[in-house]
This record gives sequence, C-alpha cells and structure tokens, in this order.
Amino acid sequence: MTFIKKHPYITGSLVAFMTLLILIAYFIYWAFFSIARLEPGELIAEETSPNGEYTVKNLSE
Repeated sequence: MTFIKKHPYITGSLVAFMTLLILIAYFIYWAFFSIARLEPGELIAEETSPNGEYTVKNLSE
C-alpha cells in the first residue's frame, strides 16, 4: 500500500500547502519584480556602457 493511500489527509494537506506556497511566490513576483504591468513612459535618456554591451534607458512617468 502506498503512502498516498495510507495517509490521504497528510497527502491532501501537503498538496494544498504546496499550492498555497506557489500562489504566494507568484504574487510576490508579480507585485515586486515583474515590470510587465507597468505602463510605458516617455524616453528621456539612453546611456550605453563603455564597451557598448549594455544600454540603460531612462523613462519618465
């Protein structure tokens, strides 16, 4: 007999807990790290690194 069949409440609790953790982690990513939800602004400056590898764009609101 497998662990899942022996302990259905523990298994269900673990699945619910993991689902909750995933949802919380996604909310933290969406709220603090994702810039996809920000509206684009007007470009006011653009700076290139000395070796030309990176470009930083400064946008106003």
